[in-house]
Amino acid sequence: MKQRYTYEIAVNEDDRWKREVLADDTFHREPRAIARSLLEGWVIDNPGRAGGERIIVRDLTEPDSEEVDGEVDARVRVRVFRGALREHEPEPVAIGYLGHDAHDLAAYEVPNPLRELRAKGRALLASERAQRARAAARKAARDPRVGYGSAAVLAVLAGWALTRRFRGRRHLS
Repeated sequence: MKQRYTYEIAVNEDDRWKREVLADDTFHREPRAIARSLLEGWVIDNPGRAGGERIIVRDLTEPDSEEVDGEVDARVRVRVFRGALREHEPEPVAIGYLGHDAHDLAAYEVPNPLRELRAKGRALLASERAQRARAAARKAARDPRVGYGSAAVLAVLAGWALTRRFRGRRHLS
């Protein structure tokens, strides 16, 4: 049976929910499915905007269900209320989040001090750059092709320098 629902779509900016959409419509689905479809529509209609990898939806009419603010690093929130826009119920009947599951983030997060330095806008330390350059030079020195190539380059340069030097003397006399 079709029923009138009001929905709100909000984006998390600086740990505050900023309402993007507040509207109502007639739906034939249950509130949980409405929230999921609105989040899926958000992903399709807003590529590159705040989002995430996981859609989590709760039916708040179930006794063991509650808002999941602590469980999800949410970027987008959809709340579904029973009723029309002007006279809907004060409490939502379903809520959905688009974001990253906090448990997943903790499980797969690997500390990387260089990434943290770059994130803060700092360049690599000079000693680290020098250490990397020395390691690259040692690796190149062990390669026999580099030795043959550098010997060939030195021979060409020496020949060019000697030729220039002798040509200059011949023109002076």
